[in-house]
Amino acid sequence: MRNLLNRIKNWRNVSFVKDAAVMQVGTVFSTLISIAASIFLARILLPDQYGTYRVVFSFAGIILLFLSWGVENATPIILSEEYSKQSKLGIKNVITYFFKTNFYILILSFLALIIVPFLSEWIYGSKEIGYLSRIVILTSAMAAFVNLINIIFQIQRKVSKAVIFDFSNEFLRVSFTLVVLFFGLEVAGVLKSQFLAVLLVALVSIVIYIKYLSKDGLLPKPKEIISSFKAVRIKKYFNFGILISLDKNISDLYSLLPIFFLGVFYPAEHVAYLNIALKYATLPLILLSPVSRLLDIRLPQMTVESDIVKLKRSFYKVSVISGVIVSILALVALIPAPYLIKLFYGESYEKSILLIYYLAPLPILSGFAVGIGSLFRVLNKLKAALIINVSLIVLGIVPVYLTIRGFGVVGMIIVYIIWLSVSNLISFLYIKRFLK
Repeated sequence: MRNLLNRIKNWRNVSFVKDAAVMQVGTVFSTLISIAASIFLARILLPDQYGTYRVVFSFAGIILLFLSWGVENATPIILSEEYSKQSKLGIKNVITYFFKTNFYILILSFLALIIVPFLSEWIYGSKEIGYLSRIVILTSAMAAFVNLINIIFQIQRKVSKAVIFDFSNEFLRVSFTLVVLFFGLEVAGVLKSQFLAVLLVALVSIVIYIKYLSKDGLLPKPKEIISSFKAVRIKKYFNFGILISLDKNISDLYSLLPIFFLGVFYPAEHVAYLNIALKYATLPLILLSPVSRLLDIRLPQMTVESDIVKLKRSFYKVSVISGVIVSILALVALIPAPYLIKLFYGESYEKSILLIYYLAPLPILSGFAVGIGSLFRVLNKLKAALIINVSLIVLGIVPVYLTIRGFGVVGMIIVYIIWLSVSNLISFLYIKRFLK
């Protein structure tokens, strides 16, 4: 017991643990607000409309995969390395790459707005899903610029400010959503309110950068970024970013495709039941979000220090601790599930309860795999990760499709968990072999 207490005291003195704890507090509060909004949203819209809301996000999510070039994932890693080197030129080039690439993505987003209604009519037999997806696509385009502020706060070790910024962003989005629900504007109104909230935060982000962050001697002024647009070639960072994007997009397909297929073959309320079950079953994963984000910042710094032993030790330690904690929380959360679903979401969502038990292994798998994606990126082994994920998508998409069509939600969950388990196991074995 004494040794355990001493280890806990030592962990408290580790900067990573301190930062993770601060981010954890912010994540918990943001998640609680998000859950409260989700409850109001589900109760007011009811299963049919709420299911449509989730189908829209699934459809728009697949479209957004083609508009994701990895800039939001590559920037923290590259910028963290340049900031550790105190390279003012390198930092300016990375930030210019960030804005320049997102500018091109914004242009493509407007082009996507033209075709999405026709795609949704072909897939779902209705253009309405496409019209609503337009709002989600625009919201995503605006959110990309907000992410830079959070990244800068993290590389500067201003974790508290990053937490406050994230919390304010979430609070504003939820507040706008609740106001719209109060006036009964349903799905279209909710999506428009979320777009306005993100747009407002994007404008505030510009002010924060110009007035405060650009005063950092290492960060470029807005004029320097604009003047560097032609000089900075995005190809230097694009190859790294696109590999991250492809790896992330393939991983996202694991979660998007089941709901996408479910929306095609079954009524929207089935999607609503699955979504509520997923929200509840994956609640313990709120612990992993700050850990994953900090790993994207800290692991590159270890590679700059050429400390592969420390890198290996940190990866294993974080994976085991996160996995054990999430496993305990996930299993304990199953006990009050029937009572809490009926209490908060109402009798309309009673069919979600059984699905929660089938989904129980999902957060546990994610808990032990928290550092795998970050380590693949840091070790520049994205091609290997891509090969693993693409192979599993090709091998698994048909079984998932046939299972959903023939056996519904429960059959799909079982096949999906097996699918994800194989992916995590192969990725972990590869990383373990490489670290030797």
